[in-house]
Amino acid sequence: MTGTRGMPVAKVAFMFLTVGDLNHGDLWRAFFDQGHPALYRIVCHPKYPDRIPHSSILKANIIDKLIHTSWAHNSLVEATILMIRKALEDPLVEKFVLLSDSCIPVDIFDNVYKAVVLQEASSFSYNPDYHTTIDHSARFKRLNNSRLRIPPQRFMKAHQWFILDRRAASVCANGEFLRDFDRVFASDEHYFINICAHYKIPFLNIRRTFVDFEFERSHPRTFHEVSQSLIMRLRRHGYLFMRKIGKPLLFIP
Repeated sequence: MTGTRGMPVAKVAFMFLTVGDLNHGDLWRAFFDQGHPALYRIVCHPKYPDRIPHSSILKANIIDKLIHTSWAHNSLVEATILMIRKALEDPLVEKFVLLSDSCIPVDIFDNVYKAVVLQEASSFSYNPDYHTTIDHSARFKRLNNSRLRIPPQRFMKAHQWFILDRRAASVCANGEFLRDFDRVFASDEHYFINICAHYKIPFLNIRRTFVDFEFERSHPRTFHEVSQSLIMRLRRHGYLFMRKIGKPLLFIP
């Protein structure tokens, strides 16, 4: 597919880091059916690939190499890197979006695609004053910092769900410093943003995936009801996706 000037159109890689199948595969199938196949690439790293039925949109997009993953473990970073490497094989992929099995889109494909492609840099959702928080010191001490040499006040933490541009994805997928994060608790919240900062790759502080930590601080709220008014409010605030969406799900007009 080419643009108005005959140039190839940028692709977006939707990377699903899952336990098994999507909680709401019907919503995702409808979402991707709205878009031209030349505009996106789906890749998936499931913890249990046998739990994904052949009817799922993920089945044909499971990457070749899979590793065992655990919550808050560096294996989540490694699995994400494996997906990025697979998506990088397509030279037209310019943006890399990390998603989970409990995510759903909150807008139509065209709007999500345009928002991602037109975003001027990678994006993370992070607290710029993280160095003043309670868990900063404990996590930083577990980093093997002999090579990266990150000053303590510059050690960053971000929400796991990011959007990377191709340069950031390539640097992160290199994996040169992956093992340096092995002992860091929830290293998936640290690796990607700190690697980008280390290589001075610009990024934005934007949260594109809505997550509600209001009721439980360590684990996000699971939604079983989603109203149209909530969806509209999320759109107005620039969100493209939301999680955690459980099963069953009731849509309220």
